[in-house]
Amino acid sequence: MKKINVFLRLGKRPHPSVYEIIDNPPKGVEYKYFKILRSSKDKPSFFHQLKVKIWLRYIKNRPPIVRISPHGCQVIHMTNNILNSGKSPWVMDVENIWGLLSFDPSNLKKDYFFKVKKILLSKYCKKLLPYTNAARLSMINGGLEDLENKMEVVYLSKKSVKNFKKNINKIPTILWVGRRFYEKGGYTVLKVFDKLEGKYDFNLVMRGPVPKELKEKYKNKKNIQFLDTKDYVSDDIWENLYKKADIFLYPTNLDSFGNAFLDAMNYKIPIVTGDIFSSSEIVKNKVNGFVVDHPFKWHDENFKMIFPSFEDYIKKLKIFENDKYFSDLTKKVEILIKNPSLRRKMGEAGYMEVKKGKFSIEKRNKKLEKIYRDSIKS
Repeated sequence: MKKINVFLRLGKRPHPSVYEIIDNPPKGVEYKYFKILRSSKDKPSFFHQLKVKIWLRYIKNRPPIVRISPHGCQVIHMTNNILNSGKSPWVMDVENIWGLLSFDPSNLKKDYFFKVKKILLSKYCKKLLPYTNAARLSMINGGLEDLENKMEVVYLSKKSVKNFKKNINKIPTILWVGRRFYEKGGYTVLKVFDKLEGKYDFNLVMRGPVPKELKEKYKNKKNIQFLDTKDYVSDDIWENLYKKADIFLYPTNLDSFGNAFLDAMNYKIPIVTGDIFSSSEIVKNKVNGFVVDHPFKWHDENFKMIFPSFEDYIKKLKIFENDKYFSDLTKKVEILIKNPSLRRKMGEAGYMEVKKGKFSIEKRNKKLEKIYRDSIKS
C-alpha cells in the first residue's frame, strides 16, 4: 500500500501524547515535523520565546487560526488547539470543546465561537479526533452538533513496557504525580493520607509542586516523601516511581484525559480516582481500579461547563472540603492495601488495555492510518 506523508503541526513542547505518535508511527505513514523539545531541561531559543509572546498577544481575543502549509505532505495533523485556514486536507486532535475556545467558556457566546465553527465546517477539515467520548459529547452538547459526522474518538496511547514483572512490596507504596497540586488532586491525596495514617503500614510518594505550608505540616511524617521537579518527561519517573509503586492515587479534578492514568496502567498499578470528565472511560471501576463519585465537578452530566471560568473553579477548589469524598477514596485505597492479589489482578487488567486494548499503540495507529487515507480520498 502506498505510503502516506503527514505533516504534524506541533508546538516546541507538544502534549506528552504526541511523543508516542512520533516514536511509534502507523505502518505506511511517515511524519514530517519541525524540531521539538523532549524535556523541560531543553530550553527554547530567545527568538522562539519572543515569537510565543507575540502569538499569545495576537490570540488574546481571537481564535488561533493560521494558514498551515502541508510541507509537501498529503495530510496535515493539527495539535495544540491550533486551527488551520489552509486549503489542504487536515485533521485535528481535540482535548474537549474548551480547548477549541482557549479554555474560556465565555467564548461560546461570542463571535469567537462562530469563527471556530466556520473553520471546522470547512471541506478541508476532514476529521476531528476527540481524545475521549466525554470530549466528543462536550463538543456535541456545546454547539458543534453539526460536526458530529466529522468526529471520531481516538484514544491516547502508550507503548507498552516489555518483559516487565511487577514486584509486590511488603509495605505498599502509594504514588501521586501531578504538575499542578490542587487541579490534579494533591490536596485530596493528603486528606486520604490523614485517614490512613496509623491504621496501616504504607508509604506515600508525591511528585509535584506541594505548597510549602503543607510540606511543613507533614515534614515529620516518616512515611511520606515529597519530590519536587519541573521535568515530567524524564526516564527516571517511570523507572524509579511508577515501576516501584503499588497503588496510584490520582483523584484529579481537572484532567480532560490524564496521561498519568496510562503511565500507571503501563506499570501494572491499580488506580483510585474520582469520576471527573473521562476518568471512568479510562479507569474501569472494579477492573483496573476504583472510581468513586466526585461531588465537585466542573461540568454537568452533559459535559457542559457549570462555572463561569476554569479560574473560578480552581479558586473554589482550593477551599473544597468533602469528608464523604475523602472517606470514599480512603476505603478503596484500604481495600488495595489489604489485598495484594487484587492489586496484582487490577494492575494486569490495566496493563492489557495498554498492551492490546483501547489504549494500545496498535489500536490507535490502525485508526489513524484509516483516517489519513480517508482524508486523502475525500
